[in-house]
Amino acid sequence: MDHRLVCLTLFLVLLVDTARGKGCGLSAFRHVPGKHCRGYELVVDRPEVGSVLACAKACCDNPACKSFQYSTYGDCYLISKICTDEEKVTVSIGNMYDRIQGEARPQASAGCGLSAFRHVPRTYCLVGYENVLSRPKAGSADACAKACCDNPDCKSFQYTMHGTCSLLNKICTDEEKVTASTGNMYDRIQAAPPAVPPAQHAPGAWRDDLRCGARYPAPNGQSAICNPDGKYPCCAPSGWCGKTTAHCACSRCVDYRKASKRMVEARETLQDLRDVLLDLEEAAEIEQETRELEDMEEDAEKELRELEDMGEDADIEEDPEEEMRELEDMEEDAGLEDTEKEVRELEDIEENAGMAEDDE
Repeated sequence: MDHRLVCLTLFLVLLVDTARGKGCGLSAFRHVPGKHCRGYELVVDRPEVGSVLACAKACCDNPACKSFQYSTYGDCYLISKICTDEEKVTVSIGNMYDRIQGEARPQASAGCGLSAFRHVPRTYCLVGYENVLSRPKAGSADACAKACCDNPDCKSFQYTMHGTCSLLNKICTDEEKVTASTGNMYDRIQAAPPAVPPAQHAPGAWRDDLRCGARYPAPNGQSAICNPDGKYPCCAPSGWCGKTTAHCACSRCVDYRKASKRMVEARETLQDLRDVLLDLEEAAEIEQETRELEDMEEDAEKELRELEDMGEDADIEEDPEEEMRELEDMEEDAGLEDTEKEVRELEDIEENAGMAEDDE
């Protein structure tokens, strides 16, 4: 299928979901890698799906589903509750997804937590010790994300399958990342300056020093904007609020006086599309690993069949019971032949003795 057609379809679906206010997909769930929630009584359904996205959709469509398990083998389990950290057990093939409470599709700009980071599974960042800020004791990916959120210098973090948390002061490039079976990189999502209408401005949305953009957080914790009703309503790419053409009319400028609800929805839809594309990349990696495991399993079964065939051939060639029976038959035949020979010799002797008596 044409990838452009897939992206267009996803974009249209997201537009419909945005208009209805009912967006639900993979980004509505918190990923807990290497974990499983035990208890068959908790399983609502086991739909046959081909990807983690389809499993998430099945959970979204089922009112009783609160979380789901999508194993590395491609098995989908819809679960009726969100298991606690104590109820979850560590399994190498596990991939738990817990529904995020409070909102259907969380945005990274809505706060800081695990949803504010892009998950890059089975990847490790080759950095020096000078890039490691700290290694806090965290019992989950959520706790590691919170530690990164609480550290203003943290740009990404590594949470391995063994539960080791490392906070980094940079976002590694694709060239700096290497594949590692226990790796789980989480890169902070870089957000563009939001365009929101004056009616939706939250208290503390702009700064007193006239700085704006994603690099400058506002008092409310979000990316700072410019006061649309103030003297300097436009944000320039340099990160300063102003009112000149260089602040308001360039291709990357944001004029908050002209912001509209439609622009907000468009930006949110674009962010949703980015999230879906990231989910597709992750699903493609999982499907590739599943195919490799299936190939390995098929090779193992083939080798097992060959070993069984060799064992059957050995049994046919070397049957000690059959050889013993053949030897017994040969001995029995040899014994019968000797007995018959002795009987004939005795008969000849008797016959000769009888003839001698007659002659006398």
